[in-house]
Amino acid sequence: SPSGYAVAIGPAQHDAPLRGALAASGTATAELAVDLVPLTVFYRVGLFEWILAHIFVTAPWISIANLVLGRTLLTERVCWRPDAGEDIGADFLAAAGTPEAWTSLRAGLREVRERLETPHVATRAAGWLLAETAAQRKGAVAAPGQAASPAGGPA
Repeated sequence: SPSGYAVAIGPAQHDAPLRGALAASGTATAELAVDLVPLTVFYRVGLFEWILAHIFVTAPWISIANLVLGRTLLTERVCWRPDAGEDIGADFLAAAGTPEAWTSLRAGLREVRERLETPHVATRAAGWLLAETAAQRKGAVAAPGQAASPAGGPA
């Protein structure tokens, strides 16, 4: 690993915040972006898929963060070569390897978070779930396939 950087694969063995990541999954890239974790995105594919992607994929980006922003924030790499690891690491160090670059990348990730975040969604979901549970206990919810009456009971 480059000097000054610790590399960990799998679950963290400490409570320190994640300083950066290399991610290959669409959902993982969105989660890391919302958590303001600087990252580089890569997708490992076979040579045939790589050729097809270059022929048929017309989207300018593949990561959710870049698609949400409509511009390049995260470095993306679609690679088929088995020795692409050094290139991916270099991409990350170029994007977030200095304090200035890391801070700038996190500022861009804040914009991604603002666009994806729905305020109070957990509170609203919990309220809905509690209301539905209470309605079911009172028998106000019709069985599947039955319409509920305005009074709350089966029609």
